[in-house]
Amino acid sequence: MLEVRPGLYLGGAAAVAEPDHLKEAGISAVLTVDSEPGFKEGAGFEGLRSLFVPALDKPETDLLSHLDRHAGISRSVAIVTAFLMKTDHLTFEKAYENLQTLKPEAKMNEGFEYQLKLYQAMGYEVDTSSAIYKQYRLQKVTEKYQN
Repeated sequence: MLEVRPGLYLGGAAAVAEPDHLKEAGISAVLTVDSEPGFKEGAGFEGLRSLFVPALDKPETDLLSHLDRHAGISRSVAIVTAFLMKTDHLTFEKAYENLQTLKPEAKMNEGFEYQLKLYQAMGYEVDTSSAIYKQYRLQKVTEKYQN
């Protein structure tokens, strides 16, 4: 588990496998972005909040639609990068570079990179009335029916 900044950690499935380590680190909330929830019902410790966003680690996975609703390596890196972009008003490139300085192996797939660049273009908000967002959603629907 990597501390990105005080109170913000980045980690994979192994990081949540030991709830005692989370408690020791003072972690009170966990966001799991994966194909399976990180915790089974009732797991963890008292007071631990968890949120699950179902997402595959594939370029065609739509993370953009989840960024404003919810405040694998690629998915976690994308979510933390979006957080840094919004809270620090950083470009995609600068936020991603900052994260890679802390964790050089941090990578995300090209689909997530594209979505974060759209997020930046929309002013770090998911503006569903925006023309670029509508074009993005149309592209996703088209891909769904072509596959």
